Amino acid sequence: MGDSKVTYKDSDAYKAYVDLGKRPEGMQPFEFNRFGEIMFTAGEKYCRYNMAEDGEELELCPKNSTFSADNLRNHITRVHRKKIAKARAGTTTQTESYQLQKWYTNVMKRHAEIIDDGDAETPAATAPSKGPPVEFLLPKQRRPTWPKTKKGDVNSTEARRMAGVDKDKKGNVKKRCNNCILAKAKKCPTPDSDCTVFNYFTDSDNDGAGDDEEEVVETPGRPIEVPDSVSPEEDGRTGE
Repeated sequence: MGDSKVTYKDSDAYKAYVDLGKRPEGMQPFEFNRFGEIMFTAGEKYCRYNMAEDGEELELCPKNSTFSADNLRNHITRVHRKKIAKARAGTTTQTESYQLQKWYTNVMKRHAEIIDDGDAETPAATAPSKGPPVEFLLPKQRRPTWPKTKKGDVNSTEARRMAGVDKDKKGNVKKRCNNCILAKAKKCPTPDSDCTVFNYFTDSDNDGAGDDEEEVVETPGRPIEVPDSVSPEEDGRTGE
């Protein structure tokens, strides 16, 4: 009788997926239905949107940290400007839960394989090799460009919107991200307090954000193994 209440969220694979804190390695991008809408797998916490242009190598969204269910949807619609397929209402069935558990098991298995392969391929200390350093052989991760005001300053409000900062009760983007709120930072974005917005636009410490006057800008899965009817869960933990 007790087994009837066990869901995919109780599985070790899903718990490992959530606890990882960043998008697992080797994940495939979101799939689209015939209406061009993104299909989620129930319980997803990470963005899998493909940033690459047609013909380019796969490049998933640079924001690979954890989202809550609502924040992930807001991120997709507000940052990537894509619609999300409507999910079936109701609870997840046992069959669907089993399929979801299998999907997350495969995700984490693939992640572990990539990590293990990377460790195995790490060479032992040898004489310096000829040629350019490894970092020059690897493609640079493409970050979004800081939005600007008409004066050419960083548009902090738009930057927070693009980074997926929550809205207040009036529907306006909050003045600070969650990390800045916790750190009691006086401004957001900022290079301090592990600012979510600053990290979204930068690869390392640099200047150019956080000191500018704001200009408010009004901006108006088929799952791999899970049927379209699977309903995304809305009770994930907040990752920002």
